[in-house]
Amino acid sequence: MKKQGFREEYTVHVLVIVLSVLLIIPIIYCFLKEWTGTAFTMTVLTVISLGLGIKGLQEEIKVCRKADEEQAANEQRQKEAEEEARRLESLKDYALVDEICTALRNRSSLDNAKKILAEKSSEARKLTLDAAFNRLLNDFLEDKFVDDDEETILQQFISQFKYTGKLITSNKQYSVFTKICQLKHFLKGEPLIKSSSIGEMVNLQRGEQIIYEEFMVDYYEDLKGNRMGSAAYLISHPYEQGQYYELEGFENASINSIGLKERQLGGRLVFTDKNIYFVSSEKTIKIPYNKVLTYTPYKNALCLQKDGVSAKPQIFTGVDGWLIFNIVKNIKI
Repeated sequence: MKKQGFREEYTVHVLVIVLSVLLIIPIIYCFLKEWTGTAFTMTVLTVISLGLGIKGLQEEIKVCRKADEEQAANEQRQKEAEEEARRLESLKDYALVDEICTALRNRSSLDNAKKILAEKSSEARKLTLDAAFNRLLNDFLEDKFVDDDEETILQQFISQFKYTGKLITSNKQYSVFTKICQLKHFLKGEPLIKSSSIGEMVNLQRGEQIIYEEFMVDYYEDLKGNRMGSAAYLISHPYEQGQYYELEGFENASINSIGLKERQLGGRLVFTDKNIYFVSSEKTIKIPYNKVLTYTPYKNALCLQKDGVSAKPQIFTGVDGWLIFNIVKNIKI
């Protein structure tokens, strides 16, 4: 810890103490002149101010000392974290990372890589696999989309090295990867979900197909037109049978519920090939696609503006705005 010296925070308290001491001179003068009343009053005030100055200085010293100790502790933690990061980095076998990635891309054997991994400690093995997995992810996401070969390679990695559980669910890049794969399959005409119980809650039209659904969705109405947040900046490209909107434009575009009228919380948002349904314990809302004028996407929400002079914007929060926007913009009505 740094040696304590004079701090700027002490200045006021030191000045109070100095002025209190200097008041002794006029007090003595008053006693010599036998102005006892004035001298007594000044003595009391001097004692009080001196006491307050000393007490304030002591408290300030304690505060500064505690701040110094916290700073020293934070610096020590940072130093230890950096040392741990260097130690972990040294455990990664980048030659093996290259071998794994090359073998997967070339569809060649992984036996040698597995043999080398088996000889490593569990920590070194995990760090090396993490590095290989992240390299593949970064390479595949560089062009902002995922082709079938890239999806197959990552599936093989997961299968061959049993790379599952928290290793995957905590990886933000993999979450992006899976969402892009979902959209890719949807643009090819493949269903995003295999089954749903929504048919037990709403009366679907004959032949109406469920495409996608999200749970724990909150529904609001923008009664005053004062939505908070910024809409996504959209960049689109033609892909397969539809249009693909890049993910980057959605990353910093969020919405919050300030100024919105709360309507329903914890509902279920369902998209079919004909309608959008919001189902909660209190109410069910049906929105035909041909009644929607505009969709405004956000990172964490989707805003719908229906046709009609009195129609208010309807906002669904707690959803994947990027994926849903891509879905609704590519549904063939």
